[in-house]
Amino acid sequence: MARILIIDDDRDLASAIERWLIEEKHDITMVHSGNEGLDELKKSRFDLVILDWHMPDIYGIDVLREFRTTDRSTPVIMLTANTKLDAKEEGLDSGANDYVTKPFSLRELSARIRAAFRNKPPQLETFQPLGHDNEEVLRRGNLLGTALAAKYEFIDVLGEGAWGIIFRAPSSSG
Repeated sequence: MARILIIDDDRDLASAIERWLIEEKHDITMVHSGNEGLDELKKSRFDLVILDWHMPDIYGIDVLREFRTTDRSTPVIMLTANTKLDAKEEGLDSGANDYVTKPFSLRELSARIRAAFRNKPPQLETFQPLGHDNEEVLRRGNLLGTALAAKYEFIDVLGEGAWGIIFRAPSSSG
């Protein structure tokens, strides 16, 4: 059973998707605006997001872009009536894993959800970093959440080039 967030301002369509996915034994959360969707994404983890593009408060593409600044692995399926190639390209380039155009079949959506789960990279274990106020240093070295950042305290970046980064760390006292 997957935890799926549906973000769509079309309440009838969202309810039909919800009923279908509940039949398939998924746990569904449904919201009807982009801002509500962002709030849900900030407070809860989901296994997949179904995201409408056109909503009155904030476009789904903007929700997607903001979500991708903090989560690169949760699959997102854009769901829209926009069939233009430029829009599909923009959605996929912004981080959507799939792009489904309305009208669509619920069976097709189910197949795309199964494909998204098959193609999802495995979740990596995240670790608490040592030190404090060194998030920017860890971000520059792509070390946030790694076992290395949990074992060593990285204080500053001394230099960086094409092959690596040199960090300053406190000397060990033993």
